[in-house]
Amino acid sequence: MKNVIITFALLLGFATFSFAQFSHQLDPKVARNIRIQPAVKIPPKFVYQPNCPDLAAYGLTVSKVSGGAYSGTIKISASVKNMGKQHFIANPNQASAALYEVYPGGRKILLARISLTRVNAGQTIALGDRYRSWNTSNEFPPSYQLVIGYDPDITLDGNPRNDDCVRPNNKKEIDGYQIHRIFRAGR
Repeated sequence: MKNVIITFALLLGFATFSFAQFSHQLDPKVARNIRIQPAVKIPPKFVYQPNCPDLAAYGLTVSKVSGGAYSGTIKISASVKNMGKQHFIANPNQASAALYEVYPGGRKILLARISLTRVNAGQTIALGDRYRSWNTSNEFPPSYQLVIGYDPDITLDGNPRNDDCVRPNNKKEIDGYQIHRIFRAGR
């Protein structure tokens, strides 16, 4: 029993001492004199660049070019960028970028396609602009997808310059309801 009382007394004393230290750290006079230096500074526009070719579905934008609050004409712009530090060099028909208009239910209409044979590091390639009539009364509007596709055997051809090292950034999509909001914002 004596050991339990001694242990309890020591714990109580330690807790009191710890609280005194903690409350001293919260004293505004002491806190004013403390200077905190960050351990790691990351520039605000830090972009990771892998040391390999990395084609990315970089830009997919839809903008209203004419019309009123409920209908008009939209412009769809799409681009692909090599985000890596190495040039992408492939044979024809090994890689391509495609812009699709996708209707609910999965039906796709190809709007544009380009073959990607050489994309230098940091280079951006545009697929061209497409124009469509738009009406917000359409309850089930289409969405737009930019997809980079590769030959299934591209990694087996012995050419590391055409192996995309970051695959998750190869698709970008804008939902039709987001386009509806562009028109509603102008009301």
